[in-house]
Amino acid sequence: MTQSITITLACPPQKLKPNVRSHHMAKASATRTYRAHAADAAMDECEVHGGWEPIAEPKVTITYYHKTRAFMDRDNILASLKAAFDGFTDAGLWTDDHACLYMPIRREKDAEHPRVEITVSEGHDIAWH
Repeated sequence: MTQSITITLACPPQKLKPNVRSHHMAKASATRTYRAHAADAAMDECEVHGGWEPIAEPKVTITYYHKTRAFMDRDNILASLKAAFDGFTDAGLWTDDHACLYMPIRREKDAEHPRVEITVSEGHDIAWH
């Protein structure tokens, strides 16, 4: 049976966006907070599914719901989610994020509920060396 789970997170804070210049202590604090937020959300979702076995080769699908039509670049979205992926590692979604296969990122507008939905599923057949 293929495992699949979708975790919904708040959009990453401004300080985690790669083009934002902020004091390193402020960025470190935002990173810690968002990482913990992601780990908690992942563990909560795993409980709903009745447990979870860490995936060795996860496939990650991201849908980013922006508040406005001013969409962030896809590569910047991925970079701003690094703390979330580390939180998923902490929560035990996967054994390590070095083997993640990131699918093309979808961007949508949702002014009422901006968020990030990340679906993690097992299995891709790309070998990383």
